[in-house]
Amino acid sequence: MIKGAIKNDFIAVDLETTGLNTSRSKIISIGAIKENLKGEEEQFYRLIKINEAIPEKITELTGLTSKVLNERGVTLEQALNEFRKFVGSEMIVGYNLSFDNNFLLKAYLSIGQRALVNSMKDLMGIVKEKDIFLDNYDLETVLKEYGIKNDNRHNALSDARATFKLAKELNKKGYLQI
Repeated sequence: MIKGAIKNDFIAVDLETTGLNTSRSKIISIGAIKENLKGEEEQFYRLIKINEAIPEKITELTGLTSKVLNERGVTLEQALNEFRKFVGSEMIVGYNLSFDNNFLLKAYLSIGQRALVNSMKDLMGIVKEKDIFLDNYDLETVLKEYGIKNDNRHNALSDARATFKLAKELNKKGYLQI
């Protein structure tokens, strides 16, 4: 470890999917952010090829189309293998993480691999406990409360970056123990 370096021992993760139901919907992008020992951001972002049309509402939210995914995406297996390597054994944080983790669990099982065994912390539960007077607990509302800007909502990498910043803020306030 570099002298004087502070390492954030967690990785913020976000997924974009074709819907909300893990039995019918597919992962279309994975984003993750971590910091190295020098405090520099390292990022993971993969678009995932799928063999079906993206629902119009999902395209409106994410800007992703079947054409974009099939031209620039990788297979689900490749994305998941690279993602597993990126996260290693670090703690995973997310906002409404159970949603993302359920999709990851199903996806890993679908390619014949074991699920991630990393420690996981859902920031939504922490925020709900500590900030009980918010109008709602939508990620956008919470980020605004903490003064965090997210330039590209519903983009897995941008949402993961905003979630990483939120985790750092919660950690500073003593709400999140890492």
